[in-house]
Amino acid sequence: MPITASKPNAPTFRIMSEGAEVGAGWIRQNRETGDDYVSLTDTPELTRKIYANLGSAADQDDQDGFAIIWNRPVH
Repeated sequence: MPITASKPNAPTFRIMSEGAEVGAGWIRQNRETGDDYVSLTDTPELTRKIYANLGSAADQDDQDGFAIIWNRPVH
């Protein structure tokens, strides 16, 4: 869900699941292409942090198609 940022580094989106906030997203720009994407992270309450990016799906003409690329650091 989009939000109005209260500070310059505040997230642009809150990620909600069943009424609970489970993460946040920030609009970023690809340095090579200039395309926008959303950088995602989960809440600290989860046992292991997830980092992800949401952007246009590769090889698709559909502007509504997105892909999530994520990783979870191994501890």
